[in-house]
Order: sequence, then structure tokens, then C-alpha cells
Amino acid sequence: MPIEAVCEEDGSKGVFIKKNGYAEFRKVDIIYQGNDIAVISLI
Repeated sequence: MPIEAVCEEDGSKGVFIKKNGYAEFRKVDIIYQGNDIAVISLI
């Protein structure tokens, strides 16, 4: 996943996904972070 997709909201790192036509914030753990990418796991 591009590192730009990971954001912080209320002190938690996460990503926004499209669900039923709406944007939904999902918390993630970053397993690996490189210069341009991140490997994540949904919480």
C-alpha cells in the first residue's frame, strides 16, 4: 500500500476504505514501512 494512504485520526493510524458508497476509517498496524510503501494489518 502507498505510505500516503496511511493517515492518523484521533491518535490512531489507519486508512480510509470505501464501504457501501461511504468512506470508512479502519485502524491498522504497520508491519513494515519503506520509503514509498507500507505493509499493514487491519486491527
